[in-house]
Amino acid sequence: MPTESERLRRRISKRDKWFLGLIAGAALVGTPSAVLVLQASSHPHTDPHCVTTLRASIMGGATYKYCGKNAIAACKQFAAHDTGLAVQCEKRGLLRTP
Repeated sequence: MPTESERLRRRISKRDKWFLGLIAGAALVGTPSAVLVLQASSHPHTDPHCVTTLRASIMGGATYKYCGKNAIAACKQFAAHDTGLAVQCEKRGLLRTP
């Protein structure tokens, strides 16, 4: 315990102040930068041959993305119970019978 009390009595040196200032500056610059980068990359581009739906899963809600033949099968299987998926399938013409 005496060593800890000795450390607490020591004043913060100039080098320590520079280091703390550097960490604070990096946090101030890095946080908004990270938010902007993550926000720009979080908007998925919609593929004209894909549909997405939110469905219940074992661990909670999950987003499923179906493309190509899987999209056609998903539309036939789930569109009757999922209105959001039905709208996407109808827009892409996946519910029409050939």
